[in-house]
Amino acid sequence: MLAKYGDNVLNDSGMKSSSNVWKILKEGGKFLKPIVRWKVGNGERIFVLNDIWLLNRCLNEWPTFLNCTGLENMYLHQLFTDSGDWDVAKLAMYFNEDLICIIREVKMDVLQADLLETIFKFFGKSISGLAYEEVLRRKEIFWWRLYKFAIPSNHFLKFRRLAEEDCCARGCLSVENYEHIVVHCKFLQEILECIRKWRFGLPVFQSLEECMLQLRGCSRLNSGLARIYCVAVFLNWKNRNLVKHGKNALPCSITAANVISLAVLKSCPTLVS
Repeated sequence: MLAKYGDNVLNDSGMKSSSNVWKILKEGGKFLKPIVRWKVGNGERIFVLNDIWLLNRCLNEWPTFLNCTGLENMYLHQLFTDSGDWDVAKLAMYFNEDLICIIREVKMDVLQADLLETIFKFFGKSISGLAYEEVLRRKEIFWWRLYKFAIPSNHFLKFRRLAEEDCCARGCLSVENYEHIVVHCKFLQEILECIRKWRFGLPVFQSLEECMLQLRGCSRLNSGLARIYCVAVFLNWKNRNLVKHGKNALPCSITAANVISLAVLKSCPTLVS
């Protein structure tokens, strides 16, 4: 597997893989990447753009500060001098002065290999616990954006004249508005029905207004059921985005298992196939 796929599970190489083990490792890498960064050694394993090695985000999220085209697929050691220090002349080709000052504060040891470390130090918490918290943070941001009507649904994009169609990206033959995303999507209903078969008494909603009102009440009386419903909507939206970008969505049963895993079993990893 090492010879075929390499050892980098944090970045998507774009290679099609039929190995279920490698798919599981890559899925774990997606949850691991936001909470770790590289401690710079010889720079031979660190991609300048796509890896986190400076502060707490990768440089491709800082487009106004650098020349992304010239840094594509470049390793960090290519910005070092032969003596093992930062090559200021090369840095000036790609970064502005403010970012160069920050980069030069990063200490490296060219005699050592690059190592991963957690971005923030949380004593008493495991790596899996930190990754779980990152997923929950994304779920909370999703619902906050949903509450502010800031989710890029097809209905929203068409209204902004950024898309020609407003139907559901997964083929529901319905307008993909916020009510559809939260209540009526048939793929969401399949996930919820699967969970109900496991004896979870999830409520049934007829409208977005009823959903929001009852979820508020349910969060006070039975926060577990409200959390399950919210995670189900979030993971169904992730499946929708996979389809939107030409990938395959996870099956209903696996998505339902991941919903329970994230909402109830904090130590359990998510499934990928």
